Amino acid sequence: MQELAEELVKTQLEIVAIQEIRWSGTGLIKKKDFSLYYSGTVDQTGQAGTGFIILGGVINNIIGFEAVSERLCKIRIKSKYNNMTMINTYAPTEDKVDAEKEKFYEDLQTVIDRTPKSDTILVLGDVNAKLGKEDVYRGVSGKHTLHEISNRNGEMLLELALGNNLTVMSTQFQHKKIHKGT
Repeated sequence: MQELAEELVKTQLEIVAIQEIRWSGTGLIKKKDFSLYYSGTVDQTGQAGTGFIILGGVINNIIGFEAVSERLCKIRIKSKYNNMTMINTYAPTEDKVDAEKEKFYEDLQTVIDRTPKSDTILVLGDVNAKLGKEDVYRGVSGKHTLHEISNRNGEMLLELALGNNLTVMSTQFQHKKIHKGT
């Protein structure tokens, strides 16, 4: 973890959402150069896990952290005008049963619903979704349209975005083919 924090210092990023921590339990680890808020599985290690690495002075602006599940956590940050809520996600992969994916998106919606309306919301992480060869989510005359959704996760992600007036930012930029997969 220390090596990761040292690399992050070089990038000058102060908040980083990480997935697949694979630790059990929830908590806060404070080190000299960084703090790690994490949310893991209840009863086993080696599965899922999400968290935030916080570097620099932004640690003084943390209002709160909530470990929702091994797939969801959120951190609320005081900012100059509106507070910011960052929700870190690690969605089930496409091969999981629909019930598991639906539960994940229900939990995510609950987190969004419980966020103060004045907050800026950022949903970050690995949503395991493909949005098609055109990566389409566009506003057209104030209305949103959906095109060529490649999988169920992509469909669920876009339904969540549309229902909450969110924008899927990865669809706003051209990506080289080599950068579209992990």
